[in-house]
Amino acid sequence: MKASRISESPVGIEPAKYRFWSLAVVAMIAIALASPSFLIDKEPYNYDESVFLATGTYFSSAFEELGGFLKSPAGWSKEYYNQYPAISLRRHPPLFFAFEGGFFALFGTNYVIARLSLLAFTVAWSVGFFLLAHRYFKDSALAITATLILLALTCRIGAIQEVWLDVPTMAWAIWGLYFWDLWRTESRITHGVVFAICSLCALYTYQLSLFLIAAMFAVAGFLWRWPKADFSHSSAREPFAGYLRIALGFFVLLLPLVIFTLLLGQDQLKVAAGGQVEEFARFKKTDSSFSLSGLVFYMKMIAQVFPWALVGTGYFLVSRISGQRKLQGLDTVLLIATVVTYAGFTVVSSGGTRYGWYIVIPTVLWVAEFLG
Repeated sequence: MKASRISESPVGIEPAKYRFWSLAVVAMIAIALASPSFLIDKEPYNYDESVFLATGTYFSSAFEELGGFLKSPAGWSKEYYNQYPAISLRRHPPLFFAFEGGFFALFGTNYVIARLSLLAFTVAWSVGFFLLAHRYFKDSALAITATLILLALTCRIGAIQEVWLDVPTMAWAIWGLYFWDLWRTESRITHGVVFAICSLCALYTYQLSLFLIAAMFAVAGFLWRWPKADFSHSSAREPFAGYLRIALGFFVLLLPLVIFTLLLGQDQLKVAAGGQVEEFARFKKTDSSFSLSGLVFYMKMIAQVFPWALVGTGYFLVSRISGQRKLQGLDTVLLIATVVTYAGFTVVSSGGTRYGWYIVIPTVLWVAEFLG
């Protein structure tokens, strides 16, 4: 007679109901942290948020007059701005604004509805990060811990209190990373396609998710070509099936955004290249990005605002090099994403807490592991 076995969940011995209720807890916490933005604040006071709301009205108006818009998008847009000359369409990608405009068309145009559209991304982002953390730890308690750390860091910059593009773009990117990891371990082309779609949506929301996405494509391409280079030994025998086709399709579909950015974001590109633009002078961090002060700018800023990121990164390096902890399958892409993001924002001649937030996101899992 065969001994009975305890059934295990696909990602560990933890019962599936733990993950379900943990997801519910994460969603409720995200809602609780974001809800004061539309329950307490009376009106937008930040210039960027006001313009982001105005851009949403452009799309809601286009949805309401869809026939005229589709007949002549350029002509319709000119008439729209002749009617509302004080409303400017931002030079940012259109995806979030189209989503916001859909909320306006359904529920009315005001800042509360705009922040509700942001709340939807906050919940999706938190849930996606929890699922990613659960794949990393195989434990709901540590996954919740990591998600709470991420939410706490985000509250420091107010990105879930006002309508900004940071959370929406990283929501798409985190879900992309989740499917990237499935693509790595199961090597199903459908996972790669979903990863590419999420990455495209992230970039068509805001280009600052570029560094994480570049790291994912780079590591995927390297392991697809040399699968034995995965020292965690947790990938599929032949990971990232269909990599070339998915990468080619991704870059083809990205071309309109590249053209859009080159045409409408020339002043921002000039700043990124180290040029002087009076409008952005207050954001310039140093005279030279490659001076000592420029190279350590974000290190100092992170030490002041997100010090746990340095602790987690230090713990990760020491524990893996010493062999105290086994290298995880996600560790390589997280480390490269941290380095690439730090280097990218260092080269770009602007500074601020918001940009440091992008740098520390990949370190959150290591912080939770250290605390755990």
